[in-house]
Amino acid sequence: MTEALIHCDSTNTPKSLQSRQWDQNISLCHLGPTKDLNLKVENISHAVLQNLGSLSSDLIRIAAYVYAADQSISRGGFSDVYGKHWIRNMTFIIPVQNKKFWEQNIIKRQLCTTLNFLTGDNFRFEFDEIIPENVQSMIDFANKEKLLNSPDCVILFSGGSDSLCAVVDAVGTKAKKPILVSHSPSPKHSSTQKKLVDELMQIFKSWVFPRIGVSIHLMHNEPKESTQRSRSFLYASLGAAIAAQLNIRDIYFADNGIVSLNLPKTQQLVGTLASRSTHPKFLFEFQKLSDLIFPNKIQISNPLLYKTRAESLLILKNHNCEQLLQETISCANIRGRPNITPHCGTCSQCLDRRFGSLAAGMEDHDLSSRYEKDIFSSALKEGNERTYAEQYVRFATELDKLTDDDFFDRFPELFDCILPEDRDADTTASNLIALLRRHAKEVREVIKKQLEKHSDNLVDGKLPDTCLLKLVASGSHLKSDKKEYAVKLANIIKKALPKTFQTSLPINEHQVQNAVEAIWAASSIDIQREYPLLPFTNISTKPDFGKLMSSDVNDWLFIEMKYPKHRERLNSILTEITSRIAIYQKQGAFALFGIYDNPRTVLDDDIFISSLESLSENIWVTIIR
Repeated sequence: MTEALIHCDSTNTPKSLQSRQWDQNISLCHLGPTKDLNLKVENISHAVLQNLGSLSSDLIRIAAYVYAADQSISRGGFSDVYGKHWIRNMTFIIPVQNKKFWEQNIIKRQLCTTLNFLTGDNFRFEFDEIIPENVQSMIDFANKEKLLNSPDCVILFSGGSDSLCAVVDAVGTKAKKPILVSHSPSPKHSSTQKKLVDELMQIFKSWVFPRIGVSIHLMHNEPKESTQRSRSFLYASLGAAIAAQLNIRDIYFADNGIVSLNLPKTQQLVGTLASRSTHPKFLFEFQKLSDLIFPNKIQISNPLLYKTRAESLLILKNHNCEQLLQETISCANIRGRPNITPHCGTCSQCLDRRFGSLAAGMEDHDLSSRYEKDIFSSALKEGNERTYAEQYVRFATELDKLTDDDFFDRFPELFDCILPEDRDADTTASNLIALLRRHAKEVREVIKKQLEKHSDNLVDGKLPDTCLLKLVASGSHLKSDKKEYAVKLANIIKKALPKTFQTSLPINEHQVQNAVEAIWAASSIDIQREYPLLPFTNISTKPDFGKLMSSDVNDWLFIEMKYPKHRERLNSILTEITSRIAIYQKQGAFALFGIYDNPRTVLDDDIFISSLESLSENIWVTIIR
């Protein structure tokens, strides 16, 4: 676990922290010739406020430094086999104008609670008095013309399809007058946002669509961590500060409901993939924080929470502006992409967008040629490309089969979406289930229509074997999720374990198991050590590792790690594995056996593996060197 101390704008270390040992001691500054954090407000055609108040400036300063530190401190990765850097304990020393306010326990506690849930890290804050000459407004609109009409809501506008739908819905359906707040981490994002605003002004002439574009990013150095889970805290803070300054109550932070809930589509979805950018609980915790900073002033919500992607896109269609969809960017891999194909086509965001546009009947405004790969008819590489595509369809298939009673058992994460203040939790639960059912239906209908569209090519064998349609037609997406997960675990071990012992061989099998446990932690995989206890004849036994794969108390995947230090040990390992297979078969469980065979005691890998796997279809064996 990384212990990091982050100094902001040349702050001093308090005495209480001086004696501690830190893995990383980082300095960040947004002022002066050596600044490494950019805080810039783009020019806009209409100014809507003067300089922000001190509390608003403090909040944005805190959020900006959290965002910068998030990118500056790596979570480790496969090279960090003992998982020391996965969870980061980050202690900030930040200069503020209102030190007394920010040092209140209730403020610090809520600030940390909000960020801890959003990022999965642990936060601590110490505050210092800001040096007077360093008081620089985060947002300065002095000497600019005023709006003729006052905005009545704030919409956080990323340039993606969901935020565009929220804007069109607000103006076209609700006759609102939004001010758009954008965070532009790159020139490409800023260009997309500006172009969309110009198009909106041509369609909806009743409003001028003022946009505040804030460019907050690291300077000079490439980010060490790309996940940026704290970005939505920065986004929400910008919106809250501006709304409070303008006396605007409503802030809209939009994602379609499937993205907002972000349920794990597979047991493999772990760590940073499980993003919480607009998760209902994050918005709830941020609301509590904003109520402390700006009492009774703002209300943040997600207007698309109970809409699927297709239902959100229909907002554009209903207002005759579906052509704007082609101008939005949803791809997770935007960096370096050519303008002619701004979407990779295979990341989870591209998958959701493509299925959504087809389900909404808007394929003419989301052309397949704008994707580097057509997910339905292009060959998908082994790894994430194929895995994400199969998981997406498998997830919809699983949702379609669940009863209402099954949903919260299969996805206990849904309980986090029912907030403590909810007075009608049953209705909320029903709405969530209905949302997931509609999503499943949309995905399945898209697959059926694509199979029909490409039927001639399928019959004639003209589609590649690894395109999504061929995979679905062969039933590949229905194959055991446990086997897929076991293969994933095996690949992680095979990549990371040899690095652990590259200088010296392990002393014994227990040391190998310790290293594997650390690898699980580094990958943020929740697998229990030496659990559960299994009854067998008159004794009890337990696997090296166990993972409960679903709400079914008998649905286990067990992992055993073996280390044949010499040829004689290999013989006893074979006896141990065959006896374990008998126990696991009795339990109806699945098992992965990993053999760390650096000494190369196994003479023929294929024969060794096949002879064991032939004993049970629920058993998989992998050899690591």
